[in-house]
Amino acid sequence: MKDHYFINTIRQTVLNISGMICFLIMLLFAVIFCSCAYNTNQTMTPETFEISSLSSNVSSTTAPSSSSPSTAFKQITGSFTEEIKQNTVKPQIHEETVYAVEPIGKVICIADYYVNIRKGPGTDTPIIGIFPKGSWADVLLFEPGWVMISYDDMIGYVSRNYVVSQSIPDNPVPAGDWTLILINPDNHLPKQFEVDLAEFENGYVDARIFDICIEMFSDAAEDGISLVLVDAYRSYERQMELYQEKVNRYMRDGYERQEALRIAATITAYPDTSEHQTGLALDIVTSSYRIRDKGFENTKAYKWLAANAHNYGFILRYPESKTAITKIIYEPWHWRFVGAGAARDIKDRGISFEEYLND
Repeated sequence: MKDHYFINTIRQTVLNISGMICFLIMLLFAVIFCSCAYNTNQTMTPETFEISSLSSNVSSTTAPSSSSPSTAFKQITGSFTEEIKQNTVKPQIHEETVYAVEPIGKVICIADYYVNIRKGPGTDTPIIGIFPKGSWADVLLFEPGWVMISYDDMIGYVSRNYVVSQSIPDNPVPAGDWTLILINPDNHLPKQFEVDLAEFENGYVDARIFDICIEMFSDAAEDGISLVLVDAYRSYERQMELYQEKVNRYMRDGYERQEALRIAATITAYPDTSEHQTGLALDIVTSSYRIRDKGFENTKAYKWLAANAHNYGFILRYPESKTAITKIIYEPWHWRFVGAGAARDIKDRGISFEEYLND
């Protein structure tokens, strides 16, 4: 009986020891497993570590729905992917460089339809948008042949061949009732009209607009635009000479005298109906195109004037769409000084000088 009891005691002791050994072995495996997991987490790549950081941010702000574990996983990983995408597609360095630059001016598109906005200053860089004809954009930077612009929430480069800069005079533009004198076939120059003249470029102008004429031509030159004055003030005698030459030309072409007189007056005004006698009208061409005809409108000089002349007090006096009112043919080379306020209003409203004065 005693032997049997002793054997049972030994057996129980062995079982206890065996259980303790098993527990220690399992504990050892657990420690090894945790250690491996910790080491693995510490050796993540930078990209993976960024994902891990993003996951902690997402989990702290976005609670997964009470759907299946796989759905919750997709929601979280989808958020990770989206945030990673947002962080990787934004050119952070480029943005900081661009937005640190304050606008230094404006340009207007003078292309026939639009010009491409590119990511960099070159035709080998991607197109990121378009800059439509007649649209204005802020200038951030000028580079050789290219301009960095900000337009319609886009920042990129456009070719300087298809834009002209906005130009504003530094000095006050002359003003007064004298700037609004109307001379046309129905409104003749007053008999006692006199004007003080100043020599400018290749002619003479009203002395009161001398300084602003100098500034406009100088500012255009700074923008790389060549403005050439071919005619300004004309005396009564000179106007009569030019008018008679035009009449004789049409008569040589076979027109009756009365018809020749009528047609000539739509091109070269009869004396005392010509603005050139006031000293306030300038005929402007450019060094690469010196002909006074419709072709001048295709030059960069004309497009610069169309964009900026009103800031200096000048208007396109005889627009193509207003010949029935002005009774003069379209003359893209003929610019008349009327003062800055009137010039801006006429341009903004798209009206003729006659319509402006009749309002």
